[in-house]
Amino acid sequence: MSPEERKTAGAELNALKTRVAEAIETKNRSRKRRSARLATETVDVTLLCFPPGQGRIHPVSQVTEEIIAIFFGDGF
Repeated sequence: MSPEERKTAGAELNALKTRVAEAIETKNRSRKRRSARLATETVDVTLLCFPPGQGRIHPVSQVTEEIIAIFFGDGF
């Protein structure tokens, strides 16, 4: 590259480097905030969703039962 082209390319590359560094820093700050929040939040996955004895039918099972009822109603 000629000296003039190097000046132009150098300025463009420095601007790009600055934008990339800012984007990385933004992502790092976001990740640190998320990590700090997750460190304080806890979820007990062993807890029941519903009170004992009050389960729910799985949606696929419910649709299957409805389809079977329709076919039996039509005489199949």
